[in-house]
Order: sequence, then C-alpha cells, then structure tokens
Amino acid sequence: MKRIILFFIMLSINTITACSRDAPAVAASMQLRIGNATFTASLYDSPTAQTFRNLLPLSIEMNELNGNEKYYYLSADLPADAAYIGTIRAGDIMLYGDNCLVLFYETFTTSYRYTPIGHIDEVSGLREAVGSGSVEVRFAEVPAGQDIPENRTPDNGVWYDLFGRPCTSPTAGIYLQNGQKRLWLP
Repeated sequence: MKRIILFFIMLSINTITACSRDAPAVAASMQLRIGNATFTASLYDSPTAQTFRNLLPLSIEMNELNGNEKYYYLSADLPADAAYIGTIRAGDIMLYGDNCLVLFYETFTTSYRYTPIGHIDEVSGLREAVGSGSVEVRFAEVPAGQDIPENRTPDNGVWYDLFGRPCTSPTAGIYLQNGQKRLWLP
C-alpha cells in the first residue's frame, strides 16, 4: 500500500515539474481572422507573447509548410525561449527561432524546439479556414472588457496541469481534461 501511495506522490510531483515549463499561464486574448472564420486565442503570460501582443493588430500572408502549419517571418525579432515541445497541437501559435511566427493546424509529434506564444481555444474549422496554400491571417487583441464568444471551450486534446496551465506535451502524471482528472501514463 505504501508503494502505491508513494507512486502517486511521485507521479504528482513529476506532473507539476514537467508541466511548469510547457506553457505559461494565460495573460490575454486575441482574435484571428482567417477568411470568413474568426477564432479566439489565448496568449500566454511570457515575454515572447507580450512582445507579439505589442505588434497587434497584424495582418500577414502566412505560407504553407508540411501540410500541418502556416508560417511568416516577422520583420523584428521576438524574445525566444525555445524548448523541446514533443507534441504540437492543432491551434498552437509558436515562434520558431526568433522571428518565425508559426500557426499549426494539425496535431503531430516533433523534435524541433519552439517558443509558445498562445493557443486557439476552439480549433473546429481551423484546417478548412487555412486551406492548402498561403493565407492571409489578421491577428487582433480582444479589448479589455469585451466578451469572449460563447464557444470558447478547451479543445478535447488540451491537457492542463494541476495548476490549470495548458500542457503541450504531458509526461506521466495527473492532469485535467474536459473538467475531469486523468491519469496519463505514456
């Protein structure tokens, strides 16, 4: 019995430490306009996200890459704190290097290092909106006090640590998903 309790204690500690470096807490919201579709995204509380937020509103032509992402090279560098992500989730908004803005529309594993900026809250319709070629994307901050659309619910693929921070690549541990505790054993 002591071994089982010790196992769960160690698993909880691993969850807390593993996720604490995955994705910072949410600091602000923004909207993305892609064609006729509008998506609400959460911006993380980080120097990279804050610097990106200072660029808003921003309309850019994002190029296609690998059938899973759109990218754009910004004219200025952003502060980068790249880390191995492991699993990219559809809706992730990240920085590659120090000036390449990337919007992912597919979930997949990667060995590349990225700096998280934010995540689209509801990715339903994202793949169709971005299409297969280049696409114009408008990023705009949601003004303070403006209501966020009712459909702002976590994507079924999003996992949260016990502090409520989104985890882009959960390791073994206890997580929250869709309001329920889940034990994750990779």
